[in-house]
Amino acid sequence: MQCGMRVRDALEVLAGIPGGRTLARALLDRVASTDAVVAGQIATEATAMNRCSVSMLNLGQSGYPPLLAEIPDPPLALFVRGDPRPLDDRAIAIVGSRRCTPTSAMLATDIADGIARCGRVVVSGLASGVDGAAHRGALQAGRSTVAVLGHGHAHCYPARHRGLRQQILETGGALVSEYPPTWPPRPHFFPERNRIISGLTEAVLVVEASKRSGSLITARLALEQGRDVLAVPGSVTGGAHRGCHRLLKDGAALVEGIEDVCVALGIDASIRESAGRESAGEPTGASTGGESGLTELEIRLLGLTGGDGRPTEVLVELLGEPTSRTLGLLTELELKGFVRAVGDGYIRRPSR
Repeated sequence: MQCGMRVRDALEVLAGIPGGRTLARALLDRVASTDAVVAGQIATEATAMNRCSVSMLNLGQSGYPPLLAEIPDPPLALFVRGDPRPLDDRAIAIVGSRRCTPTSAMLATDIADGIARCGRVVVSGLASGVDGAAHRGALQAGRSTVAVLGHGHAHCYPARHRGLRQQILETGGALVSEYPPTWPPRPHFFPERNRIISGLTEAVLVVEASKRSGSLITARLALEQGRDVLAVPGSVTGGAHRGCHRLLKDGAALVEGIEDVCVALGIDASIRESAGRESAGEPTGASTGGESGLTELEIRLLGLTGGDGRPTEVLVELLGEPTSRTLGLLTELELKGFVRAVGDGYIRRPSR
């Protein structure tokens, strides 16, 4: 009886949170333990939701993304941090290798920039490599982007993307997860979340993928969900692009740039041109060569970056500031047009 009272008490804690009872049901289904343990877990998650400013969108209720609701196995609930409105907009996913080449990272950023200027939301998984480059491309265009996480909102993985996460929130984007806030990253969570990445979008673009890349899981799920699949070709030597080549052999649309995306998906290119002229978020600092608007710390970090680029870890060590502070400064410099993310590091843009 006492245990039953604890469960009811915990449910009352969730009463003030929209959709909180759905969380309780999900935990009761997942946690095979006593009522007291379940009650404690519910209370812990409720506290974490409030601390992380997380809201819930429940399947079958108003606000749940309609496109995602159509897939065979939609999440019972989505834990959302940020603005949920982009989840209802037309979107395109960009995914690929976590250890991509600098060329692929730059291409992902450029294509994401173009997609965003065409009025589509860029969706990706906030992983290192192609995912991060795609999110940065949307931010570079001054548009919102959606990141689907493989863990709860109380965690940040990879840690180097803490600054990028904040930029996504500040630009009107959203962080989305099907996992309660305190749940840490687990290897099997990431392939599970891939169905959400494809489910939120009308098409999935794979920029770089080996034959065993997790991006191929996203592409397969996209096909099962009736989405279009596009892929970027690469070198036939080595194995970095074999996954993309397999997709192309199987009928994926070949993409070399944003124009190919527009043709494949029937997007009016003139929309992109108009959006590009009107965007207030386009980087301009490097093009004018002016550093007068930078802080002393930003100028020092810019000098450390150099024309050949440096890994993020090296920049953190050289600057001597906390990792979170350095990542935030790098993101600011990127949005201002002074640096570009390449692979696991940053390179200074040339002044024009």
